[in-house]
Amino acid sequence: MQNYLYLPLRALISVAAGVHKQWREDMRRYFPLLCGAVQAILFLIVFVSLKGHVITVNRIIPQGDLCMLLYLVPGIIGCMLSRGENFLSLFISALISVPLCLIIRHFFLLEIRSYWQELAYLISAVFWSMLGVMFVTLGRMRTS
Repeated sequence: MQNYLYLPLRALISVAAGVHKQWREDMRRYFPLLCGAVQAILFLIVFVSLKGHVITVNRIIPQGDLCMLLYLVPGIIGCMLSRGENFLSLFISALISVPLCLIIRHFFLLEIRSYWQELAYLISAVFWSMLGVMFVTLGRMRTS
């Protein structure tokens, strides 16, 4: 009588373990894409908040644009989520967000600068975002 209960229970446990193992392998495969998507969404949020004048910038002294430092935040958060392992996926997600930002700028926001100036702005924003990734990576290397 105990064998009749033991065999289905053992089969159920082995199936659950197999499903858990498959889930862990799938998460290991798709986790860089998830972290890249989070970084791209944060990059778009920073872009829209800066260009849509949600965050005001002091334009009295036109020397430097300190709001470019806000692009460090998507890189820092994306690298912290990915545990510093997926540098390439974070870089690709930042590059993918550039055309999305240009489309949002063209259709929904007021255009002041030319296309090439805006493209240069976004490429420098990618630089700042990846600099945030580098800060977190270097901080982790120093502590370990």
